Amino acid sequence: MESNTPPKLGCEKCNSEDGFLKKPREPLGFELTLCDCRILRERINEMIWKQKNAGIWKRMSKERYPFGGYEFNHIEFEKMREIVLQGAWVFLTGGAGTGKTYTAVILAKIAIAFEKTVLFENVASALDGLRPSADEQKRAEFKKRLINTEVLVLDDIGHEKASEWVREQLYLIVNQRWQSKRQTIFTSNFPLEDLKIRISSAVYSRVKGESLEINFDSDGKDRRLT
Repeated sequence: MESNTPPKLGCEKCNSEDGFLKKPREPLGFELTLCDCRILRERINEMIWKQKNAGIWKRMSKERYPFGGYEFNHIEFEKMREIVLQGAWVFLTGGAGTGKTYTAVILAKIAIAFEKTVLFENVASALDGLRPSADEQKRAEFKKRLINTEVLVLDDIGHEKASEWVREQLYLIVNQRWQSKRQTIFTSNFPLEDLKIRISSAVYSRVKGESLEINFDSDGKDRRLT
């Protein structure tokens, strides 16, 4: 797991606080080129910005995931990479603390590494951003982003109180992403079959028809409590 702080500039190669190499050149005397340490720092800063913009940066802190690594993931890393590259829909289900959200974050990070646009949203928070009481322009921009981002992660679907308005909003998002074949990743404490009751049969049908369903309840442990 990477540090939240990009590496400092200045290495044995350039020995420079600004990460530039000075090379002799006539008639100016020298020319400046980027050192490898500066290139690495800029790439990491770009990755950090993309992760923050996607809403996943804070989710990867060591405080939230002290166990680290992939030892409890139910998908091998190469399989996760394949899922992202194929644009497959995924439904991660299981009890609290079994690693669903952590795995969804890894999938999101892989997508960012492959230059895909990513948005990670808790479903309840996303619905708050879509309510009529929200700023009209911000609401429209947010809804457009939910529909058009290349990879959307909807975390904890099924917990929201399923009013008619909630069902309508979730159907619009899922249906438009289904029609445009944009990758969507879901996490839920409930099995996929429960979407028929908790949301609607129309949402269930689209998610069921597209998604690889992965159950995280093999050992029943809540790793946030251990």
